Amino acid sequence: MVVSIFKNFNEVVENQKIIEVLNDIKTGKYINVITYLRKSLAESKMEAYERAKKSLPAFTPSASFKGGRKLEYLTAYTQIVVLDIDKLTKEQLTNALALAQETPYTYSAFISPSGNGLKIFVKVNSSQENHKEAFITLQKFYEDFLELPIDKSGKDVTRLCFVSYDTDLYFNENATVYPVISTEHLSPYFNQEQGAEPEPPTIASNGFSTEKFSNDYLATYEHCVRFTEKKESYVNGNRNNFVHLLACNLNRKGVPLPMAMGYILSDYNYDAKEVATTVNSAYNNTYEHNKSTLSISPNGEISEQSKSIKSSEDDTDEEEEKPSFIDRLETFLNYRYSFRYNVVSGKLEYKATKATLWKPVTDFVENSVLREILKAKVKCNINTLRNLLRSDYCEQFDPFKNYFDNLSNNEDETDYITELANTITTTKQDLWQVCFKKWFVAMVACVTNDKAINQTVIVFSGKQGVGKTTWIEKLIPKPLKDYM
Repeated sequence: MVVSIFKNFNEVVENQKIIEVLNDIKTGKYINVITYLRKSLAESKMEAYERAKKSLPAFTPSASFKGGRKLEYLTAYTQIVVLDIDKLTKEQLTNALALAQETPYTYSAFISPSGNGLKIFVKVNSSQENHKEAFITLQKFYEDFLELPIDKSGKDVTRLCFVSYDTDLYFNENATVYPVISTEHLSPYFNQEQGAEPEPPTIASNGFSTEKFSNDYLATYEHCVRFTEKKESYVNGNRNNFVHLLACNLNRKGVPLPMAMGYILSDYNYDAKEVATTVNSAYNNTYEHNKSTLSISPNGEISEQSKSIKSSEDDTDEEEEKPSFIDRLETFLNYRYSFRYNVVSGKLEYKATKATLWKPVTDFVENSVLREILKAKVKCNINTLRNLLRSDYCEQFDPFKNYFDNLSNNEDETDYITELANTITTTKQDLWQVCFKKWFVAMVACVTNDKAINQTVIVFSGKQGVGKTTWIEKLIPKPLKDYM
């Protein structure tokens, strides 16, 4: 199964096997940017969080594409449905992950980029035309099983899924395929006696056909839903207004009443009688019916054909906000490098993603990085790069604080400072022990606390070559030798 990797929501970067994408999420290919994103969210830096999220690569689990992310560019359907659960507590997330792994239908499950959501992939036996039906069926199954609401956005076959980082990503290559369509009814014209007629479509209790809806009307319906969501919200206290406006839009686009009723009852059935009354009320405006139609090509492309003067309420194409050029630049750098500002040396430092050694940023390094940026066709110049690196994009790094913060706790009651002081013999050993301890403790305090003051100074007096300088040098830990 091959999926498409996108940048800027609509630009295909490459097509890749879904197993490889999941492996990248598990092994930490995106660890830097995901860690930054989750840290920003934890610190309530929502602007930084949203900027980082928009810059993430994303993929389409349900299909692969060529040239864009519209139905007309779809090249292959993967038979995978995405279920998205957001805004979970840690306890809910842990329980949901455990339950998702219990059902044999879960193909993969991993934590979302925010760290408080869950993505679940399920394989189905239905085709692209039945994707929405497959989603609705699985949504009901997993909502009942997990006892959690599932985002309805997964019904769109072009739905994007952001990459993430989860070392405990669940993957079951032998997951059971969910039987959206019974195998004995995959084709009504197979396995029948010659000349026999296929069975008539099943009629639901609400009186509307449950057979697969026309692709043309499905595209029109989804188009109208997107437009309606821009005008009204489907929330308690406003559901009737939303359904009425949606029905009015479907009426104007020429969708037959039974078809519209079936769609709306499928997605917005909060009260069947109330919904039916609202939809019928909208369709009573017969003079509005088919007033503004949509032409839908076999590949799913939509074009509007108004039969009257274009209304100010005609919908516009749905577009997702594209990241700014600075977001693209930060994304490019995040995947390849880490940067920091060393407050002790006063220099910028960098390292490649897989490297461990930090190096100073020189003019040569800046020019080399700029060359990589321009080769990737990311908008940038040397001044933009320098301004970015000398901003809060780079975290400040204090090597002394970092050293002491990462020392392990020592509960041993041994007085190591006195033992260290006794490695030197002075003319007043007791006074030396007291003064050295005051100086040593205050020295560490000054490193870790800007408000601390060390009022003790040590001066060694003795013959040349007895080891005064060597002893002082050995007080400096190896990781901090460069700062002496």
